[in-house]
Amino acid sequence: MRTIRTGSKIAVALILVTLLMPFVPSLVAADTTVILSGRVVDPIGNGIPDQTVVLRLNGDIFSSISTTTGPHGSYIFRVAPGLYTVTVSNRDFGNDPSVNAPQFYSITTNPLLSLSADTTLDLPIPIKRVRVNVQDPYHQPLAGATIATSQAPAVNLTLGPFPAQGPSSYNAITTTTEGALLWLFPPTVPMHFTATPPPGSPYQGLWVTAVAHAHSNDNSWRVVLPPR
Repeated sequence: MRTIRTGSKIAVALILVTLLMPFVPSLVAADTTVILSGRVVDPIGNGIPDQTVVLRLNGDIFSSISTTTGPHGSYIFRVAPGLYTVTVSNRDFGNDPSVNAPQFYSITTNPLLSLSADTTLDLPIPIKRVRVNVQDPYHQPLAGATIATSQAPAVNLTLGPFPAQGPSSYNAITTTTEGALLWLFPPTVPMHFTATPPPGSPYQGLWVTAVAHAHSNDNSWRVVLPPR
């Protein structure tokens, strides 16, 4: 066991300063390091907290480092100069409906990002707004219906200035007047979504699976439950 004796006040001070310093993830394989920092933001510039940001050296999953964005969407890394892919995701726990982002998603840059000096890189999530309205067989809005989408891939995305790709999906509950608001990547293949009436509804047991074709703009979908 190491003992720091009286008279080692400088050593004690250095240890305390080290413990109090904010943690900055690092992937260091050289004496020279660079800082990559920025914010993960929605399309109107609001920072998105609690998103996972991953750097992979030369795209190698075994040479990776990750961090979680702060309350204002900020992130920071200290790494050796090199070529990296950047991945932003929230696939484990899902985003809250108040966040302008897909509930579940992962997006990765392609080609590699070259880091040779300190760099500030904001990462806007390239989402579109989709409004889903569920109606009963008489075309009346149905509240409390569950909307669940498939995880459709999107390959023509951008993450900041870089081409990117990745899937997104969403589960939501409709309201009477507004339906359900989803934030999704514009899919490059048809996206399937299922509407299920709420428990206790006279339409319980009915459900509809529909297909939304590839789109690149904000969109609205309408689902009408079939008669019994």
